[in-house]
Amino acid sequence: MLAVLFAGAGLALLGVAAAPSYGWLLVAVALSGATQALSNPVTNQLIAAHVSQGQRGGLMGVKQSGVQMSQFGAGLLLPSLALWWGWRGAALAAAVVAVAGLVMVRSAVPAVPPAPARGPGHRLADLPVGVWWLTGYALASGAALQATNVYLPLYGFERLEMPVRAAGLTVAVAGGVGLVARIAWGRSADRVRNPYPLLSVLAAVCALAIGGLMVADTMDAPALLWAGAAVFGASGIAANVVIMLALVRTMPLSVVGSASGVLAVGLYLGFALGPVCFGLLADAAGSYGPAWSGVLAANAVAAGVAFAGRRVHREERRAPAAGASPPGWT
Repeated sequence: MLAVLFAGAGLALLGVAAAPSYGWLLVAVALSGATQALSNPVTNQLIAAHVSQGQRGGLMGVKQSGVQMSQFGAGLLLPSLALWWGWRGAALAAAVVAVAGLVMVRSAVPAVPPAPARGPGHRLADLPVGVWWLTGYALASGAALQATNVYLPLYGFERLEMPVRAAGLTVAVAGGVGLVARIAWGRSADRVRNPYPLLSVLAAVCALAIGGLMVADTMDAPALLWAGAAVFGASGIAANVVIMLALVRTMPLSVVGSASGVLAVGLYLGFALGPVCFGLLADAAGSYGPAWSGVLAANAVAAGVAFAGRRVHREERRAPAAGASPPGWT
């Protein structure tokens, strides 16, 4: 599956570089999305099958911070490459990373798969109830996360009259803090018995960060925008690692892959809906206030879902299935 993932990513980047028209560019992007959808299911399955309980948190934090690492690297290198070689050349250079990943698969992935574990079936109706609670949280928090990521620099530029480069750096600050926070929360979450209260706290802190962003406009205080961006990175961006770790530690090995796929659907749906709804609200109202209120509401929904689902771990598998690791939170 990882070989398919890297090969598809490489072909998508080659397609971008060679696209003769916008239509072919969309085809390449669609291939990219279809193959990268494999990323969380297959990596979560590998961690659940081959990594001991005490080491999963730190490794999950590193894995989930990969998005921020790649965004940082791409933002740092690709614009310069595009100036030298054009945007098609930059896309070709990015394809080299996919080829490197494809080469590494053979040495990095265990050659012998784990023994099949007996557990719930693979139908949606057979998945443990905890999957749906975590998916609901991922949907709401994903909408809040991506809406903030997309509109934070534009908000700073338009409402606080920040220079373009400074406004763009607000996302870099959020992403940099989020990278460190994901690793730190991954390690800390290994010591937490029940993930749902922690997820509630992260959503509540993220809501406070959004409140700071809103107040920054009314008080004309750029410092509050920078502080809000940092707190958002430490909470909203970091929540993803706790969600994934909760899934891996509480699901039977037999359904980790399919459960990760369901959770990813909720997360990516939130990613898609958040920015669209934010833009519609901002345009309709002629201001950012209602749009930020929508982000606050999404965080409140996420906190409520986590609070209501705090007892879910008690209803999950009470005994480890054969070949599966025991649940982490019991």
